[in-house]
Amino acid sequence: MSLITAADKAALAELFTQRVTIQAETEISVGLRGETRKSWANVSGLVALPAQIVPNVLRADEAPGSGTGAVSSSTHEITMLDYYPAINERHRLIDDATGEAYNILLSSKDPTGAFGMLKARKVSA
Repeated sequence: MSLITAADKAALAELFTQRVTIQAETEISVGLRGETRKSWANVSGLVALPAQIVPNVLRADEAPGSGTGAVSSSTHEITMLDYYPAINERHRLIDDATGEAYNILLSSKDPTGAFGMLKARKVSA
């Protein structure tokens, strides 16, 4: 159960000015012989979600990827106005305004249980 009320979220909504869409990799048919290729498609219900995308901030003595695991290889942190348990590491995130793509490395919720927290690596400009 979340410690944040619906009224709290409504008040915070104006801070989540970016919109993001979650996509899943799919295979599409491209030829008469049944050839397929991989593509990305929007996940139903996970389109134009309110979010904040911020680059990771490194200390002066850190280098990107100097740690271990998904968290150290992430380039951005995304906070979402709601927690969506369906989002996972097989998905990617698209910034709706810029079209930039991010591979999701870690999906979790904040300590209050109200907000989605993603670690991601930018894959396109």
